[in-house]
Amino acid sequence: MQPRICFLLLTIGLTCLQAANLETENGNVRLEDGGINYGRVGIFYSGGWRTVCIDGWGLKEAAVICRQLGFISPGTIFAAEPGNETFVLSAIACSGSEQRLDECKIYGRSKLKCSQSQRAGVHCSKQDDETTQMYIENGLIRHTLPSQESQGTAQFFVDNGSIRLADGSSENEGRVEVYWNGHWGTICDDSWVQADADVVCRQLDYPSAQRAVGNAYFGEGSGKIILDDVRCLGHEDHLLKCPSLEIYQNGCSHSNDVGVVCTAKAELESSIYFREGSVRLAGSSEPNVGRVEVYYFGTWGTVCDDNWDVYDADVVCKQLGFSDGAQLVHGQGQKVFDSGQGDILLDDVLCEGTERYLTDCQHNGWYEHNCGHIEDAGVTCFKPGTDIIPD
Repeated sequence: MQPRICFLLLTIGLTCLQAANLETENGNVRLEDGGINYGRVGIFYSGGWRTVCIDGWGLKEAAVICRQLGFISPGTIFAAEPGNETFVLSAIACSGSEQRLDECKIYGRSKLKCSQSQRAGVHCSKQDDETTQMYIENGLIRHTLPSQESQGTAQFFVDNGSIRLADGSSENEGRVEVYWNGHWGTICDDSWVQADADVVCRQLDYPSAQRAVGNAYFGEGSGKIILDDVRCLGHEDHLLKCPSLEIYQNGCSHSNDVGVVCTAKAELESSIYFREGSVRLAGSSEPNVGRVEVYYFGTWGTVCDDNWDVYDADVVCKQLGFSDGAQLVHGQGQKVFDSGQGDILLDDVLCEGTERYLTDCQHNGWYEHNCGHIEDAGVTCFKPGTDIIPD
């Protein structure tokens, strides 16, 4: 391992003697059993070199270690084989903006078995990455640095369908690129909408998407266009679970490459926590009047007014703390609020009126609807102390 550290530090004017002294400082990192810019992650922690369990290892952590080692971030993650480590760190959790891995939250000695005894690995991007050769053999992706062929090749898995963001101004935005059979490629913007972007962002461990963009908003990619006509419902946890044309089938050019802007972690931490199925009233200055919106998978969406009645409205009002329930039910043509934006999350809601939460009522399923925002459902709830007028 020492020669690689010397090589890296000599490029910035430090000596190998200095490298030997720096190696045993807490928080230093290195890449083991790989090449100059890829390998199993090692961090000097609590008196010795440790590796990290693959469970929970993600692109944010990869970006930090690549940045600390002086490479271009973000990096690609993979599961590495164990080494001769004395103990394994349970996990490292980063926001992605840290300059060093020891600025992240570090969990101590693992009391759990790592997935298949695998360790966290990273492949960092670098300016001369074209000198790194990649080929496929028996389903394994192998990387070889020409200068290190005598040392063998590093082996690791990169799953088909893995995604990354490229050429954004921050880590939570960029052109969407998909990995397929040894190559990173792009997605055509036919049918590209918010629901597709939400799936991408959740797959990358962001709560949701702020924007779905097309027309090479983040610049044109290169290589193959892998997906086209992606049609996610929005609840999928992986982009390849969404309907689309067959791999490589498209009628597009890179001028149609898609991108996303995901909700950043910092924005999530500064926001109020909402449980799935929380409701709110929007589009009105009155606290007891408005468009019904429901919270699901990090985003607020509306409810279609098909079958919307006083039983449904009562559940909403009581869930919001208006104990006397609904005074008026608002649907198409009866609205006293503006139409919503974004996703329509629920349709054909059928409550008995006794449910605690709106999501306890029958409905078609998340994102299943045949409505437009002109049909957004709303309510006027009885304010405390208001006389209830019988029908």
